[in-house]
Amino acid sequence: MPSKTDQAFIDNLQNFTNSLESIVELLKQQSEKNDLINQFVSNMDGDKMKEITTNLKEILDISKQTNDNTKKILNEIKSSRKQKETGLFGKIQDKDNKKKIVDGISVILLIAGGVLAIGMAFKIIGKVDFFSVVALSSAMILMAKSFSEIIGIKNLSYKNIFQI
Repeated sequence: MPSKTDQAFIDNLQNFTNSLESIVELLKQQSEKNDLINQFVSNMDGDKMKEITTNLKEILDISKQTNDNTKKILNEIKSSRKQKETGLFGKIQDKDNKKKIVDGISVILLIAGGVLAIGMAFKIIGKVDFFSVVALSSAMILMAKSFSEIIGIKNLSYKNIFQI
């Protein structure tokens, strides 16, 4: 017969073994109840997965469209900023626009020169009355007529000018 100490040791080992068996059984029950992977896989349905993938594709398409629209808006903002920075002269880069502007400026300068010439003529004449205005306007008409005839001459040279 075993001694009391040995008997107590045997009893404690027996209790320990029973406790381990109980713990193993509890873990088995919990693993069967809380097996998340198995629950996840069992809850997956083919139709649900297809729906999820189509929704994800739609979200990707929408995000790409949004990105493209954002790029377009940014480009428009950049171009409007460049126009504001360059101002009116930013449009002059075209050759046609430059030619039109140069022609307009030359016409304005010619008009200004004509006004100055008329002013100087009136200043030379002195007192301005009706007859002096008529005389100057008829002189301008005669000058215009002579210029138009000079333009009509072919092979224009200094000798031909003195023949007129």
